Amino acid sequence: MKSIAIDFAPGPRHLGRTRALLAFAVVLCASAAWGLREDTGREAAEAERLVALSPAPAVDVPPTRLAAIEAAVSHLDTPWARWFADLEALVPPEVSLLALDVTAGGGEVRLLWRADGVPAMLAFLASVKRHPRLARLEVVHQDLTPGEGLGVQFALEGRLVDEARP
Repeated sequence: MKSIAIDFAPGPRHLGRTRALLAFAVVLCASAAWGLREDTGREAAEAERLVALSPAPAVDVPPTRLAAIEAAVSHLDTPWARWFADLEALVPPEVSLLALDVTAGGGEVRLLWRADGVPAMLAFLASVKRHPRLARLEVVHQDLTPGEGLGVQFALEGRLVDEARP
């Protein structure tokens, strides 16, 4: 019996054809992916255009809810940032803000402060009274804190003033 050598490796004649088919398959896949990407972008743009063209549904808002919304917008329209910047400019290092309570819609505010001592509190209150936007704030409560530093807690209440609003 004669022995036969079996070699499953592709021969040189098949190797070129395999490489060409593989390159063609890669180009075909890349082309399909590119087309799919363009189709997806086009569909997304079309969906956005259709959503923009569709009319918004009419909403029937009760008058009480409408009044509440207008009050909230009026409250948000208040220049809180300017008032807080004014307060921050007036506060010396001996005085610190502990709490802030704002009444919605009216500009009513309650501020709870702590000062290192009575002189620091009085100096701070004098500077607040001289400020045009904060002049309507009044002391409604004060309490000496027992302990080493003998600090003072005090509360200011009032309506913040805005020159631009009536």
